[in-house]
Amino acid sequence: MFKMSPFSILDNRSKVIDTVEKLNKVSILNPNSDYNCNVSTQKDIPVRYHLEIELNDSRVFMKIDNSVLLKILRLKHVVGEIFKIYVSFTLKNTYLKEVSFEMNRSSDKPCFLSDCIISKSTIEKLEIRTHVPTLQINSSRINIAVFEIYSSNTFYEIEDTVFEKLNLVKVEYPKFAKLAAHNLRILQEFKYEEEFLQFIELRYFDIRKATSSSLDDIRKLIIYFGELGNKYDLLNAQSCEQKIIYNELNKKYLNNTFSEKILLFLNLQSNEFGINWFRGILFTLVFSIIGSIILYYSLYEVEGPYNYLELSPNFKTILFENFSPIYKVDLLREKDANIFIYILHFFIKIMVFYGIYQTVQAFRKHRR
Repeated sequence: MFKMSPFSILDNRSKVIDTVEKLNKVSILNPNSDYNCNVSTQKDIPVRYHLEIELNDSRVFMKIDNSVLLKILRLKHVVGEIFKIYVSFTLKNTYLKEVSFEMNRSSDKPCFLSDCIISKSTIEKLEIRTHVPTLQINSSRINIAVFEIYSSNTFYEIEDTVFEKLNLVKVEYPKFAKLAAHNLRILQEFKYEEEFLQFIELRYFDIRKATSSSLDDIRKLIIYFGELGNKYDLLNAQSCEQKIIYNELNKKYLNNTFSEKILLFLNLQSNEFGINWFRGILFTLVFSIIGSIILYYSLYEVEGPYNYLELSPNFKTILFENFSPIYKVDLLREKDANIFIYILHFFIKIMVFYGIYQTVQAFRKHRR
């Protein structure tokens, strides 16, 4: 059932929707939606309609443009500059397949989105292609978001939100007031125009996985974070840059890129280009354990299946000598190991200490 709050009508009562049944005909909401709507008009010229739409705990497909609003308000004959619609839109705890605001201020019935608040909601696709003075998004997940910036009188505040793709597009004006984005995570792509960096405030901006982004855009962000002294976000942007380069090199088959591919691969796996200390520890332990098992079976004869829950003294000696800063070959000499065992032992030693170094580097990522 729809929930309709009382209307506050000062004029043109017949032009304002007055039944829930007519809302159903608009086809923007499903029958299970918790829906609140307030509509008010003002007598002054131009006529102003203030429409408040609130959705709670809903699963709907919604597209809002001039035609939809006119159907809601049953306005067909009022034209010209004496007519304006102001819409306040709120989403809470809602799942939406698609939300699209495409209000056209140049039409004979201009509509304006006065503010938009999205909280604790999931949206597959969000498009805002109209001027919005205030946009607030928090604790939400949005797969694809496209924001067209129309005016200098704009304030966007986005917090604690995950985006698959986020695209900021400038349409009319060269500047806009402010975009504050705190604790955001971009999983695929962040696209923007360079001049936005003059008016944007980014903090705790996790872009490490946004490898579908343009390399130029990421490098501009690196410069931006570097100039601000924002080391945390700088490292995430640098990690994303290296991943993009690694992906691009993997598409090439030239021999002269082989060494770069190997180096980037090791840096990615060992500490995700300097930002993941846990991966460094895992990398070190995996190389040490696997290498120790190979050396143990190469040096000792093991009868029957080996019980890894009861480590033999010989295996423990091999395992923990990998972490010793002193390179010793006494055990290899005692077992009269061949040259391949020496090479394997040396390689394992190098990789273990490389993993330790990468772990330390990741631990020090917040150093001054």
